[in-house]
Amino acid sequence: AYYPKLLAAGVKIYLYGGAPMAHTKAAVFDGHLVTMGTSNLDGRSLLANYEDNVWIDDVNTAQDLTQRYFNKDLATSQSVTEYHPTGWQAVKSKAYALAGKEL
Repeated sequence: AYYPKLLAAGVKIYLYGGAPMAHTKAAVFDGHLVTMGTSNLDGRSLLANYEDNVWIDDVNTAQDLTQRYFNKDLATSQSVTEYHPTGWQAVKSKAYALAGKEL
């Protein structure tokens, strides 16, 4: 869980709480760079798994995606302002802390 570092850097995190989710991920960066596909934004998904994303650098596409999907999903999402791991994530966080490592 990178939530503490992301939150400290000013990243806004929301937990989706709406209808069952699809596997597709979408993101808009800096109001113009859009990615949509099945991969997570991590090394394993981007390099080892057979997943694909489409990347588009276009302000109009970014605005359309934001208005049609992201703003709608925000209505059923919860803003994360602090990170308090629970369940298995709490166990992993404690184990890493004891080992002197970060997640």
